[in-house]
Amino acid sequence: MGPFRDATESIEAEAAALAAQRRAELPGVPAGYDSLFVRRAGRIAFGVTGTLGAAVVAIALMYDIDFAPYLLVWSWAVALVAVPIAVLAASFVLRRHLRRAVARTGDPIRDVAALRALDLRALERALAARRAHASYAWPLVAITLLAPHTLQLLVASAWTHEIDLEHFHEWMQATSLFTVHVFFYGVYAAWTFPRQRSIGRPVWIATGLSAVPGILLLGIPPLIVFFTALAIAIGAYLPMRGLMEREMAQAAMAELEA
Repeated sequence: MGPFRDATESIEAEAAALAAQRRAELPGVPAGYDSLFVRRAGRIAFGVTGTLGAAVVAIALMYDIDFAPYLLVWSWAVALVAVPIAVLAASFVLRRHLRRAVARTGDPIRDVAALRALDLRALERALAARRAHASYAWPLVAITLLAPHTLQLLVASAWTHEIDLEHFHEWMQATSLFTVHVFFYGVYAAWTFPRQRSIGRPVWIATGLSAVPGILLLGIPPLIVFFTALAIAIGAYLPMRGLMEREMAQAAMAELEA
């Protein structure tokens, strides 16, 4: 009995020491906006909320509800407000995951094996990796849906020196009617962008799609789509590709240092 009791006590002592050591490491794990997991959660929240807002705008246009331009503006506002809320929530979720990882199960043998293998920073990176694609794609989907009419509203406002949301509803209806298929393609291009990372190709495809039936309207819709898509590509897709490359490089560096 003695040797078995001593071995059990030894394993229990090691489990307790490892648990204390891992708990001491908790403050060193990136938290808040320093955490890749948290930043990605914030971007997903922006994208999902903005996409839902765009869906509400589309329904308003479909049913000829004349405050669709106001909904467009509010969609941006709500999407931006969703970011800090998601950051706070994700920070709490991350800390809960980490605390669970260092918690004892009551089985010292199992605890020793788990706590020896536990790398809290690697766990944070693994949680973030699961959300990588969504954190790049969802914001682009939202921007692809919301930005075209937003850019056109800004151009019209600069041209007339006033923001006329009341009458912009008619423009939104007309342009959406002739380019609804382009919006569908835009969603596809945005969602697949993290894998394909092509910027110029979607611009030309969207322009080509708008030529049907846009070519019947003196080619004006294709011109509008081209310049709008180009602005979105430069203002959103290009920075997103740079962000992807930076985060991938940081992840690779962290793996080498681990």
